[in-house]
Amino acid sequence: MPAPQIRSGIQPRVFEIAACGGFQIIDRRDDLFEIFNEDEIVTFDSIPDLIDKVKYYTKYPDERLKFINAGLKVVNRNTWKDRATIILANV
Repeated sequence: MPAPQIRSGIQPRVFEIAACGGFQIIDRRDDLFEIFNEDEIVTFDSIPDLIDKVKYYTKYPDERLKFINAGLKVVNRNTWKDRATIILANV
């Protein structure tokens, strides 16, 4: 479930789930797309949208695999070393 108290940024849980090969549907946030592309993670805009997506991905489990694999790639290209390189380049 989303954490509405966090208005911006990405929760570590998003990376933890992806690193474990998990499938997730998370609330849409602009900050999310600084790390993920639209085709790498499933988001929802409203509770009805979430319900529709849960039903869809429950019915079509194979569709989840592309997001699971994409999530693993995102984690692999966003290591602490990668982040430190970006931070140092901006200092």
